[in-house]
Amino acid sequence: MRCVYGQDKSVGGFVARRIAHLHGGIEKFGAFKAVGVVDTSGRPVAGIVFHDYQPDYRTCQISMASATPMWAKPEIITELLSIPFKQYGVFKVFTIIPHTSLKVIKFNLHLGFVREGVGRHQFGKGSHAVFCGMIEPEFRKMVRRLTEPRNIQKAA
Repeated sequence: MRCVYGQDKSVGGFVARRIAHLHGGIEKFGAFKAVGVVDTSGRPVAGIVFHDYQPDYRTCQISMASATPMWAKPEIITELLSIPFKQYGVFKVFTIIPHTSLKVIKFNLHLGFVREGVGRHQFGKGSHAVFCGMIEPEFRKMVRRLTEPRNIQKAA
């Protein structure tokens, strides 16, 4: 697996087609940058879109989607989430997830995002949004957790 840069439109389309509430509409991101993840044969397997960048507030929304969970290697996650924190200099990234997307919410929380609240009926009547955020100190903690060697004890 490796990251692919400079293909914003195609990666944005890949992500938008996999997020139900976007209805495949890349224009719903507004201005954005995107990074794709491809497998060893060059097939797209995941993508991340950086949008709603607010330099005055040092925040950026991210939207991720994948065709398989196999892309989520520590080095790939670290590379992707380093972009807003290190290149854009944001203090916070956030995600907005439909409340019914339990696997996505669990994945975000596992990475180190913090559940910040619920937007009632955010995606239409009866479809609520879970807001999750990660601030720069939490990002550094995530990187340490993902990149430090694990201390495995030998069996006696």
